[in-house]
Amino acid sequence: MKKGKRYVISMIVITVLCISSLYPMRVYAELPNYVQNWNDGGGNVNFQYNRSTGNFSVSWSNAGNFVVGLGWSPGSLYSRVGYNVHAFYAVGPAFVGLYGWTKNALIEYYVVEVYSSYRPGGTQTMGSVNSDGGTYTLSKSMRIQQPSIVGTATFQQNWSVRNNPNSIGQNHTITFSNHVNAWRNVGMGLGNTWDSLSFACVAFNSSSGYVNATVWLMP
Repeated sequence: MKKGKRYVISMIVITVLCISSLYPMRVYAELPNYVQNWNDGGGNVNFQYNRSTGNFSVSWSNAGNFVVGLGWSPGSLYSRVGYNVHAFYAVGPAFVGLYGWTKNALIEYYVVEVYSSYRPGGTQTMGSVNSDGGTYTLSKSMRIQQPSIVGTATFQQNWSVRNNPNSIGQNHTITFSNHVNAWRNVGMGLGNTWDSLSFACVAFNSSSGYVNATVWLMP
């Protein structure tokens, strides 16, 4: 190999090493590795998704209960989720936001970003938290012998519901740790084992609707 070529290769190696030392953390967003797809079989639910782009859509009519979307398994306290709800239309109860579970203890949780005229939430209001440019109401409910990730069980639901639904067609961020810490501060701690965490559309006894959204994990 000629001396000039060796010099060029050496400079490339040195440059790559310098960049790696300056930027040790991930630069690119992480796309979903998990598909959330549950419904009770009621009505017509058409769920489509593309994990390679992080986009999903769902349309429904005369639906019972369903939860569909994209996310990550396992979830994490430190997740910062980016999303864009490109379209949202619902006649009847429906919303979009973070959804997931922990085990030991068995907890189902929601961070609600966009919702229809029906405002979701738990039966017992526990406080509020400011996060990512909005104020969220904290609440909880107990579910007695209901479907769960371990079969029929009794478990707690944790809720953070944005007081004003977030805007459609714009990029937003959910700093999940803000909600987890707020829940802990009011006695709504999660379990020790993380299951999945998804950005999902949830509807129940909803006559019709359509949602299109893209989700990614922030670096």
